[in-house]
Amino acid sequence: MKKFTILTVDDSPLNQRIIKESFSEKFDVEFAFNGEECIKMVPIVNPDLILLDVTMPGIDGFETCKIIKSNEKTKHIPVIFVSARISDEDKLKGYQAGGFDYITKPFDHVELIKHTQDILDSTQKGVIELEEQQNIFSSDLQIITEFLTSSLECQNIESLSRLIFKAASNYKLSCSLQVATGKETLNFSDTNTSSPLESKALEAARNSGEKFIFFGHSMIVNSHNISLLIKNCPNLENQEYSLLKELLFAIICGAEISARHILSMQNISKYKDLLIDDATSEICERSSVISGFSEKINYIEGKIKKILSLSSISTDEEDEICELLAALKKTTETG
Repeated sequence: MKKFTILTVDDSPLNQRIIKESFSEKFDVEFAFNGEECIKMVPIVNPDLILLDVTMPGIDGFETCKIIKSNEKTKHIPVIFVSARISDEDKLKGYQAGGFDYITKPFDHVELIKHTQDILDSTQKGVIELEEQQNIFSSDLQIITEFLTSSLECQNIESLSRLIFKAASNYKLSCSLQVATGKETLNFSDTNTSSPLESKALEAARNSGEKFIFFGHSMIVNSHNISLLIKNCPNLENQEYSLLKELLFAIICGAEISARHILSMQNISKYKDLLIDDATSEICERSSVISGFSEKINYIEGKIKKILSLSSISTDEEDEICELLAALKKTTETG
């Protein structure tokens, strides 16, 4: 197993030798003899912990610690001040500089080794827990992102409900869903069965205006028009599951936006169909009128031609009559 690395900073060679003899069995020990040397070594050695004297030539331990803590790459390293200065004022300065602990000289080497080991074990555990939390957060973020992206492509409320159930299934949750469209109330279940009483409970919960409602092992998550019933609700006192309810609320809020978009597009589509039907009816009516008018013009034209064949009129008069007939025909064609 890899040893932790300790950087000990002290201007006394004797103190350094004592630290080396005491710590080398359990730790890899690196040495710096002043603050400037420490600051240069930290990025290279990347120690797991720093034992830092306060009184040194050049910059003192407090200033050295401040510089280490001001660097994003090194601020996570715990610093233990080891000093003969024992006043409360000095201990306060150590805290303000960013120190993790303050040990006064002379000290018990066995106790210091144990204390150092405990700090490193605790720090390592914290790092592992942080990584686990980051992994959980990354997974949750991926689930929400995938849901929101896919929900924008839904063409109807039923497909949106399937997406919600898919997101909930990542947490092994059994769900029912109710969506109020304004004209009707739609009920869905991940088992395709929803009882009338369950539907009434969802409607009552949504009308209550409460964000979350808990009863037994169940929980209802509400938005304005959508209610999600979780039938196998986990222990919400656990921090992980406490975050889960907020994640579910985020999903429902996203679904609310998508549902409104779907209903708006459906209304627009229905309105377009009505406009097309009205326009088609209008065209048919106009075509019928024009057709009847054309028949009358043709009848008049026939009568006039018959009169012309029986009458003796001048060429100019005949031309005028023909122009009149042509104008009437053009009117019916463009009308």
